[in-house]
Amino acid sequence: MLLQWLGLASTASTLLGMGTIVILRLTAIIDGLSLPVYRLPDSSPPP
Repeated sequence: MLLQWLGLASTASTLLGMGTIVILRLTAIIDGLSLPVYRLPDSSPPP
């Protein structure tokens, strides 16, 4: 019984770690995609 709980806890922790890594990568990709959009008005000459 205890070994099963330990296995479940270890798998849950690894899944949580993988989930956080995926979320961090997704946010980094979204930031990289949204950066040029925010830089476009700055690079354009003022009217």
